[in-house]
Amino acid sequence: MVFKTFGWSGFELKVPEDWDMSIDRGSFDKGYIRLDGLKFPRLEVSWERYKEDKVKPLNDIVEDAKKYLRKKDKNVRFIGKDRSMRIHGHTARRIRWRIDGDEGYLIIWYCDKSQRLYRLQIFFKQDEYWSFKGVITEILKSFKCHIGSNLYTWTALDLTLKLPKIFRLEHRTYKVGKIALLFESKDSAIFINRIGMANVVLPEKYDDDLRKLLEEEHLPDIRKRFKIPKFKRVRRFGDDRHEGFIMTTSYKSGIFMPKEFFVKTRVWLCKVANKVYAVTMIIRKGSEAEKMRSRLERLLFSICP
Repeated sequence: MVFKTFGWSGFELKVPEDWDMSIDRGSFDKGYIRLDGLKFPRLEVSWERYKEDKVKPLNDIVEDAKKYLRKKDKNVRFIGKDRSMRIHGHTARRIRWRIDGDEGYLIIWYCDKSQRLYRLQIFFKQDEYWSFKGVITEILKSFKCHIGSNLYTWTALDLTLKLPKIFRLEHRTYKVGKIALLFESKDSAIFINRIGMANVVLPEKYDDDLRKLLEEEHLPDIRKRFKIPKFKRVRRFGDDRHEGFIMTTSYKSGIFMPKEFFVKTRVWLCKVANKVYAVTMIIRKGSEAEKMRSRLERLLFSICP
């Protein structure tokens, strides 16, 4: 079986390549995601930030989880004894439950490095346990609840990117053929749009005009949050695989001590992926601005094949 890396909100793990995120809610400090296989849900992760001295004992949390499962379905059965295990160096407890022909592992642990309480649940059918056990092992072995590098991985369907840890996901939209993500840090923001089926969408909705797509699909959401003026400089680029525009401008925000921001937008058609990508960076000007801009360009403008 082929596995891929899935990353979200500061954690990473390996999952089968045909699993994709179907539910995503919450924030960096408290959230929930679910990954589905081709036929039914396969995995869910929830996390909540706690200071270490505020976390209940792990045994109490496990008992509360069992009570919740019993309340949710009176037919639930717990298979065998609860097991202790290690997840990324942390002590964890594993519960195995069964409801009719459905089974699952619920693993709970506290990560003192990220100050998060994690709940990981893996779903499988009773008659597939032995054939599925290798997948379970790979998930548990690969789960990283704290990341050592200074980059976080973010995986939204077929879009994967790495961003510095200072950025948090503030808004996201998933529609048929479209992914829109907004990340913010103290002095910067990143907007990403990925639009699929470009060979159909571009001619039918936007007259094969990338700038028209940009004005109607990408920039309106940005201008709701930031007072971006018209772009001062526009440059076309293209090669055998990509074609598009790069546009830059700047603006000031604030009355008494205004801050100046640099804005760069790149919109392009990736012929290999048959998708349109639009990325806007907003970075406060300062001593480290050029270094940040250069780094983000390397990370963001290579998100397509």
